[in-house]
Amino acid sequence: MTYPLVEKTRERSETGRHLVTEDYTKTPSLCRRGVWVGRQIDFSETVLISFEHGHEDLSVGWIVDGAAIVPASYYAPCQGAPAIRYRCPGDGRNLHTLSLMSTPGSDRGCVDLQVVFTRPPQWNPLEYGPSTRVCLRGRVVEWPWYLLQQEHECWERFRKVFEKYVVVPRPVPAPPGPVERWIASLRGDESVTVRAHLDTVEHLDPARDGDLFAELRADLAARFLRWANSADGPDADGRSADTASRADIPRE
Repeated sequence: MTYPLVEKTRERSETGRHLVTEDYTKTPSLCRRGVWVGRQIDFSETVLISFEHGHEDLSVGWIVDGAAIVPASYYAPCQGAPAIRYRCPGDGRNLHTLSLMSTPGSDRGCVDLQVVFTRPPQWNPLEYGPSTRVCLRGRVVEWPWYLLQQEHECWERFRKVFEKYVVVPRPVPAPPGPVERWIASLRGDESVTVRAHLDTVEHLDPARDGDLFAELRADLAARFLRWANSADGPDADGRSADTASRADIPRE
């Protein structure tokens, strides 16, 4: 029988808040311009994960980011994400539970969890249970509503341009997901380049500018596919209970 990994609780404990300023002339974003002023809220996020194996007598262990952990009553840093700490047993009693905690003020980070277990007698072979990726964060930034409205309108414009003119080959190895998620993720030189490409494609005449039009479409499709198949692509949040809805995006 296959037993599930279940996120039992997810809680946030606020530790502070302060004003922040972001100059998007120095750190370009596709749909953000000028200097933004907002409020950052810092917190510690705690997630309790449980391997629900019913009444079957199993000896349970955990692998966190590829490293087997030793049960302890304190929180220890995760090997691949030091801003996230773990504790086992997570509920203080049962080894089939694991608790994860973010560091206040930290960016979003993720850890990979793998359950291992043996059946009685204890010398039976080690078996692998379910695995999952859990993401946590230690801060959110609240921006003025009118700036977020302008950003959403910009995303929507470029999404329509992309979907109208760019053909993404099928099948895509990873789910393509909403185009606006890719657009929202663009930063630095990549955002400047993609914006210029989309602006240009929108105003070209395919009959007169056929070669340039085709090359720009192919380049945009390739950039999107690289993101879609990357660790930050559309499937990343699907492995976590921390999946953000579109309504969550403006806060970041």
